[in-house]
Amino acid sequence: VVEITHYVEADGIIAFPRLVIDAETQSEITVVERFISKDGIRSLVCPVVEVRSGANAHVNYVAINQLGLTTWMIAHQHSAGYRDSTSRLNTVALGGDYARVRAEVRLVETGASAQQLALYFASGTQMHDFRTLQRHEAPRTHSDLLFKGAVGGSARSVYTGLIRIEKNAAKSEAF
Repeated sequence: VVEITHYVEADGIIAFPRLVIDAETQSEITVVERFISKDGIRSLVCPVVEVRSGANAHVNYVAINQLGLTTWMIAHQHSAGYRDSTSRLNTVALGGDYARVRAEVRLVETGASAQQLALYFASGTQMHDFRTLQRHEAPRTHSDLLFKGAVGGSARSVYTGLIRIEKNAAKSEAF
């Protein structure tokens, strides 16, 4: 397990952390990436993660948003899965004033599978904004998506998603 923690400790910070996970054939890795700031810190965090799961590789990525209630996050997660690989993009959204996560999976070769999971809790005036894309580009691919959460007070959550199965992606399954 690889753990990465990003701390935002001052006002006015605009951070662009980028993480590339390139899992070679038959490899396996779990990466946990945390984003943390205290309440009262007015900053913007724009993380990008790119995951490439080679043939028969297994990648598990977990992003944990523990930002303070005045910090914004605009995140982009992208995964490409190759023959018989498994990719998991997981998001735990607890913090931030406005927190957007765009999570995209591409199933590039036969037998690739992807799972997108999110767990979120918002209170006060928080806004959690999720946008997903499941793109099947090859036959016999599988994708699964599950987003669960709760909001209280005047907090809000919005979800927008698309499943796209290309013409040559026969016998693909998307949930």
